[in-house]
Amino acid sequence: MFPHQLKCLGLVGCVSVSAAMLTEPSLAQQSRPDSSQLEEVIVTAQKRESTVQTTPISLTAVSGRDIQDRGLTDLSDLVLSVPGVSMRTSGPGMGEFEMRGIASTGGNSPTVGFYYDETPLTAPAASNEGKIVISPALYDLNRVEVLRGPQGTLYGSGSMGGTIRVIPNPPNPDAFDASAQVTLVGWGSTQGVIREAVEKLAAEEGIVANKLHIKWIVPFHADEISRVLSQSKRVIIVENNYSGQFARYLRSETGFNAHGHIRKYDGEPFRPRHIVEAVKEQLAG
Repeated sequence: MFPHQLKCLGLVGCVSVSAAMLTEPSLAQQSRPDSSQLEEVIVTAQKRESTVQTTPISLTAVSGRDIQDRGLTDLSDLVLSVPGVSMRTSGPGMGEFEMRGIASTGGNSPTVGFYYDETPLTAPAASNEGKIVISPALYDLNRVEVLRGPQGTLYGSGSMGGTIRVIPNPPNPDAFDASAQVTLVGWGSTQGVIREAVEKLAAEEGIVANKLHIKWIVPFHADEISRVLSQSKRVIIVENNYSGQFARYLRSETGFNAHGHIRKYDGEPFRPRHIVEAVKEQLAG
């Protein structure tokens, strides 16, 4: 999922918001799963909904929650925990999967199919730079399905060894739901550099970041800003002012204390790389 911009009452930016479903207490207690029970993952490996236990093929399904809890960020991390699968890569977009010892080395066609939802992303025949066309980040996913064994009937001739399906979360038109590892907040002249930093964090570092740019201090829409900040996992304020005037003003108007700050005091403008490095350092700390 790529960050989007939201314009509302002087706010421009990507917001990290989790929509909560309100239920009656009695219903919530009845629907709360037993923590001792294993999570049941619904799969569509055979083009219809079923569970892993009832699907009559060799299948491994990893849920989006499990991916997030284990801190997996790309497919190379995921395949280490999936039996019967190996991966080698020469860089982004140049990866090649093998299943059950069936390799495409020496041949022009892939032996493992790769799908993002229902869209095939397997590289075409005679591809010399890898057998998948993208290297997706494991973000905002419902699950990843790994189907071992020949899958040509449903997934074509490029699935002799098996098929990997990356299933994103479906859109929900009735609610607003978004997430990110960090939200960068700025105002004034920092809008452009924060936007570039967010793009670099995603493309080069695999860090999903949102941005909230406040265009006007007066009038200050404290309620809307507080709602966004309170639902953000981690907030870092970026300002070209070493004394932190904006951070203090934001705290006085909303009562919100940011998790971190990125400031400059040498009179030089911010560069995207400076923000990227500062974010990486603060997330690591």
